[in-house]
Amino acid sequence: AMVYAAENIDPEVGHVILLAPGVDDVKGSYEKRYGQIFEANVKRMQERIALNKGSEPVSNIDFWYCPKADVTPDSFISYYGPDSKFRQFHKYLRMIEVPVLVVAGSRDERFPNIPQQIEPLVDNERLSLIVIQDSGHFFRDLNIDEAVEALIDFIDYGG
Repeated sequence: AMVYAAENIDPEVGHVILLAPGVDDVKGSYEKRYGQIFEANVKRMQERIALNKGSEPVSNIDFWYCPKADVTPDSFISYYGPDSKFRQFHKYLRMIEVPVLVVAGSRDERFPNIPQQIEPLVDNERLSLIVIQDSGHFFRDLNIDEAVEALIDFIDYGG
């Protein structure tokens, strides 16, 4: 949603809401999750692309939240490569021309640094941040109700 909103001015889109967006260091998160050397896997996939094998799946490679998956080098590099839009969160966030609300959980186990990454950019006009206390990444139970209330308030009054 963030990249689309940044790259496309759509008069039908008046607000953007990012619910627990991935803002972490991609390399650090990968190595923490899988205990593997991130750069070696990136290099391996780039080499396969250079050999015109970017569309041929590679077996047993850790990708995103899928351990030991079959993934094409093209897909791997589109997400993890140095020019990946997913690695440029702050760049794309600044490009969005409509009000943006970022909703984070205070106990987000996937991306625990959302508030720290977003707070320096918050101006409560173009960019707002709501942290749902005691919520994890998936806003379970009553946490989702609180998140939805924040979204409705933002659309109705805040943006």
